[in-house]
Amino acid sequence: MTNVELGRIQVRIMQVLWEKKRATAREITTVLNEFEPIDHRNVQTILRRLEKKGSIGFTVEDRTHIYYPLIDNNRVKMKAISDFINQMFQGSVSNLVSALISHEHISVEELKKIFRMFEKKDK
Repeated sequence: MTNVELGRIQVRIMQVLWEKKRATAREITTVLNEFEPIDHRNVQTILRRLEKKGSIGFTVEDRTHIYYPLIDNNRVKMKAISDFINQMFQGSVSNLVSALISHEHISVEELKKIFRMFEKKDK
């Protein structure tokens, strides 16, 4: 599957599907409305667009569409992170880390945890 560009609401819908594995449009609308209001018809429209992109599939049970994800959430996360780093930090991970260190409070424990991740990856 090629990289799929997803908008904010599309990502939220995908998050619901990744968590639930399968859901109806009504179930998705209900979950989304817990965070911000969205019209059920808009959810249905976005689901059709996601299906056309190849991001989701569906089965029909008792005349109800049951949607499920076709793309992996880690792949979408990594694409979003890569896009963010390229757009905001000219593709430099070290510039991102530098910005985080200089503008965010990072505890010594957090830094140790990060270093352990690098050591683990290095092995």
